[in-house]
Amino acid sequence: MSEERDDYLDQLRHEARTLRYEPESDVVWDRLAARIQDRIQAPAPSVLSILAGWFRFSIVPIALALITVAWMTTSGFDPLSVDPIGAIAESSLVKDAYFVYE
Repeated sequence: MSEERDDYLDQLRHEARTLRYEPESDVVWDRLAARIQDRIQAPAPSVLSILAGWFRFSIVPIALALITVAWMTTSGFDPLSVDPIGAIAESSLVKDAYFVYE
């Protein structure tokens, strides 16, 4: 059993070598090492910075929602008064309006 496991691990290591990223120039190695070192030494993000990042990416949808709500309330738009079936039938190629009522 131990022998099979060793063979499996040797084969796994051999296959992993082909997936390894090996930059060709020393400049890339230096930049890679510097980026890793910066990430290690960087302080952990605070709760405030995480919330600020979330707020930055969510400000556009929130602003669009607020603008839409403001437009709907000031223009008197009533979403319950729209007849979607009638609107579809009026724009059909037949040029006749078909309404479905009970």
